[in-house]
Amino acid sequence: MERLRGAMSVFSSWLAERPSVFAVVSFGMKVRVLQSFTSELGKFDRAFDRLMKESEGLSTHAYDAVDDAIRMLSRKAPRTRDHKLMKRVVVVVTDGFPVGDTVASQTVIERANAAEVSIYTITLPSFSPTLAAAGLSPLPTPLDVRRLVEDTGGVGIYATDKDFAPLLRALAAEVTSSYVLAFYPTDNKRRDGQFHSIRVETPSGLNARQSRPGFLGNMH
Repeated sequence: MERLRGAMSVFSSWLAERPSVFAVVSFGMKVRVLQSFTSELGKFDRAFDRLMKESEGLSTHAYDAVDDAIRMLSRKAPRTRDHKLMKRVVVVVTDGFPVGDTVASQTVIERANAAEVSIYTITLPSFSPTLAAAGLSPLPTPLDVRRLVEDTGGVGIYATDKDFAPLLRALAAEVTSSYVLAFYPTDNKRRDGQFHSIRVETPSGLNARQSRPGFLGNMH
């Protein structure tokens, strides 16, 4: 937790230097908002101080927490800042083993895509030190298997090193960097209320990561 706290300071400092707002949510036996949306770095640090004093487990109702975070982003986060569209992201710090959730993972994925939210994970793997010493990767967690990250256009990282700061710095750069590729669907698909998959293909030698797996037709 101490190493993670230092790394999260790097992460929040990166966000604070850019047009962004962030909130902090904990998820033990229940989901709690420790800090509502703010751009003040000091408030983020104080929220993390409170998180370190949480008596409940820190990786329990993960899907419920992500679902609540999506609702917070949709209802309370500004959509633009300095005349620029803001990227909506949920960053989950977890051991990858959700327990006791009331919301199904597929429901969370559908709600994230409908709200244009990408989910990122920082997994603190609970695997044998012997495996780590041998350079072996940890086995996929239940969170990995449910494809929460892949199906919402996010990124998942494993914090296996003693220093988390480089990982968090790279993740912060990823979260705050984006480009927009747009197209106009036909009228019948735009308003049919169905989800339509999209695949972006690029020429050889050019890599592009697709942040949205598709779009949901509006019923109105």
